[in-house]
Amino acid sequence: MDIGIEDIVFTVNYGDEEIDLTGQVFRPRNFEEKSNNLPPIVFNSGFAGGVSMYGQLFGRALAERGYCVMTYDVAGFYTNKHARNIVQQGDLTLTNVSLEDQKDEVLGAIAWTQKAFGRMPAVVSWAMGGTASLAAIAQLARAGGPQVAFYAPLNYT
Repeated sequence: MDIGIEDIVFTVNYGDEEIDLTGQVFRPRNFEEKSNNLPPIVFNSGFAGGVSMYGQLFGRALAERGYCVMTYDVAGFYTNKHARNIVQQGDLTLTNVSLEDQKDEVLGAIAWTQKAFGRMPAVVSWAMGGTASLAAIAQLARAGGPQVAFYAPLNYT
């Protein structure tokens, strides 16, 4: 199946500030929302991962099977390297990885995907992204609003 890739921007509310992060959507080229019964998917990979690593692999594979997949690089890495939590020390750029920030990023990705596709997404997470996603899903559950369609944490073992 032929797929299309779209660059997107979504807003993350970190509590102390809002920042726009970049991401990508992978989808079947001839996608028609009205005839597609599959939920959209947010794919995240915590720590240093994202679209530049596993996201593109999962995005392409799932889009070839009819899914629309939104994925992104977490703040501090790759396409979002200078977004937040970085410190320059000489020639080195250091990133402070925060699970709380990554939870907020998942919430921003879910909100963007819900708005773009008109329904709550499934969430598929790799490694540390699974913990960030679980924290985001728990926050959504406590709020009592719409819930994600499905949650699938993936890991190395």
